[in-house]
Amino acid sequence: MSKRPLLRRSSPDVIRFLEKVPKFGDYLKRENHAHFGIHYHYLDSHKKRSDTVLCFQPPAPWPLFAEKHAEKSAQFPARPRAWSEGRRRAVYDVLISEKGRFKPDDFRSPSRGSALVWQEDAALLRMTKNKGLEIVLANKAIVPLQ
Repeated sequence: MSKRPLLRRSSPDVIRFLEKVPKFGDYLKRENHAHFGIHYHYLDSHKKRSDTVLCFQPPAPWPLFAEKHAEKSAQFPARPRAWSEGRRRAVYDVLISEKGRFKPDDFRSPSRGSALVWQEDAALLRMTKNKGLEIVLANKAIVPLQ
């Protein structure tokens, strides 16, 4: 009979990630399925799972995207397209700390149709005349949000 341990010690990068979003009280949970890569689930203040997954598209400017999760067990709709600039920045600020812990290839790529949440060089979120949203970048370039 082999004397191998039943449980292996995880590397420090596999430590569970569940972070509270400052000022809003919601949570972000990291998951890393080998066939998908690192992504984040948006949870409410009671840690109920939403229908939204957040994904980076590295490298710089490290844009963060939100997309609808195919999971049927979602307990509420997060509606990231309706998030305020403050919530977008707060979510981004929590997650961007992850970029130094993993290789860019470790992150799950956003799917077609994902919505931009925020990116490193973003300066502000504003409403356009036709009631659409756009992010204005530090270099004054404009990124329309769908």
